[in-house]
Amino acid sequence: MQGIRIRQAGGESAGRGYRQHPWREAGITRAPASRYPAASPDLSRLSSGRAAGITLLGDQFPLDVMKLTGFAVIAVILVTFGITIALYPAVPDTMASHWDSAGQVNGHAAKSWGLAIVPLIMAGFAGLFALIPRIDPLRKNYEKFQRYYDGFVLLFTLYMLVVQLQIILWNTGYPVSPNLTFPLLTGILVIYVGFLIGHAEPNWFVGIRTPWTLSSETVWKKTHEAGGKLFKIAGLICLAGVLAGRYALWFILVPVLAVAAYTVVYSYILYQDEMKKSGRPD
Repeated sequence: MQGIRIRQAGGESAGRGYRQHPWREAGITRAPASRYPAASPDLSRLSSGRAAGITLLGDQFPLDVMKLTGFAVIAVILVTFGITIALYPAVPDTMASHWDSAGQVNGHAAKSWGLAIVPLIMAGFAGLFALIPRIDPLRKNYEKFQRYYDGFVLLFTLYMLVVQLQIILWNTGYPVSPNLTFPLLTGILVIYVGFLIGHAEPNWFVGIRTPWTLSSETVWKKTHEAGGKLFKIAGLICLAGVLAGRYALWFILVPVLAVAAYTVVYSYILYQDEMKKSGRPD
C-alpha cells in the first residue's frame, strides 16, 4: 500500500501532484473493509451440518443427525456382538432361553443358538429399518419425520442390547427377572412409538396403516394424532407392570393391543364420516 497514491479529482492536482487517500492521511495503514472487502467464504458445503446443529472438527466434517444416529446404531450392534463373544465361555452349554409369566425358566437352548438369536434379530431388523425408507414409494414423506424414525431404530437396538444382557446375566449367576426388565424396556419403547406415530406422514410401512388411513390424508392425520397420545398412555401402563409381578405380561399386552384395535376402528369411523360429508359413496 506504500506505493499507491490516488489522483485528486478535477484540476486541483496541478502543482501538488498526487496526494494520499484520506484514510492514509488519518494514519490508517489498512484499507477499511467496506472499501476493500475480504472474499466471502463458501458456506454451501457446511449447510447440511449446520442445519442439523452438529459439526465435528470445527466445520471441516459436518455430520447430520441421520448419519450420527446411523453410526450409533452400528456401534450398539457391534457392542452387543462384542459382549456376547467375550462372555460366551462363561455361559453354560445348555442355557436358560425362555421364561414364563411368573419369571421362571421354562425353556432351554444350546448356548451357540441361545446367545446368537438376539444379536441376529437386532442386526436383521436394523438392516430392514434402513431399507424401508429407500423402497417405500412415498419415501419423500420420511424426510418429515426422519429424526423420529431414526430415533426409534436406535432405541430398538438399545432395547435388544439390554435383553441380551439380561439373558447373559441370568445364565452367569446373576438372575435378573424379566418381569422387571421387560415392562420397563417395553414401556419406554411404546412411549417412543407414540411420538413416532404422532409425527408420521403417510407411507406404506410406518404408522397405523389401514385401508382408511391410506385412502385419506385427513383420516391419516387424525388417526395418528389420537394414536400417538394413546400409545404414550399405553407405554405408561406398561411401565406400571414392573410392580405387577407375575401379571406384568398383561400390563404390556392388554394396553398395546387395545390401542392398536381402537385406532383401526377409529380410522374406519373417521373415513365413513368423511365420505358422508363429501357426498361420495363408501
